[in-house]
Amino acid sequence: MMEGDLFKEIENLKEKLNDLENYIKVNDYESYKRVQQYMSIIPYFALDYLKKNEWLRKQLEFDYRMMVRARIDDDFLEFCRYANFQIELMIDVFIKAQEERGDITIERGNFGEIKLIINKNQKNYEGTNLAKLEFCLDSIGYNKPPMKEIIRKIMRLRNIASHRDAIYENIVSRINNS
Repeated sequence: MMEGDLFKEIENLKEKLNDLENYIKVNDYESYKRVQQYMSIIPYFALDYLKKNEWLRKQLEFDYRMMVRARIDDDFLEFCRYANFQIELMIDVFIKAQEERGDITIERGNFGEIKLIINKNQKNYEGTNLAKLEFCLDSIGYNKPPMKEIIRKIMRLRNIASHRDAIYENIVSRINNS
């Protein structure tokens, strides 16, 4: 494909995206307005770190938009799922920054997943989501139980909502039995 053709394709996609956005605005304008209203509550673009890391800002904004939609639809599990996506992403960004600064060493598995966080002169942490959360909170000196428990519950609900289990009839029974 020649460069001019590629440029035309990109412009074509932009037009289609604009058409789709306009369609959504017209057909479900009230929901669109509500989402936009909530989106203005957290100005991700105002944070210096996110100004420098546009990919991270865009992903956080997308996840937040999905959280807002779940809130509007009164879907608490979906809300928790996207809240957890944000938490996981921020944890991984924090760990990557710590590793790049040389504050920690990471042992990784075959697919790049974190197996162990080796924290110099402190305790080590496994690569589970909860252990990574524990590492982050300990690193910033924030190890108060209420916040940890809230985040743990969000992670647990996300796991239940995201993974199937043939033993239970539905998600509610899985939550009640976990």
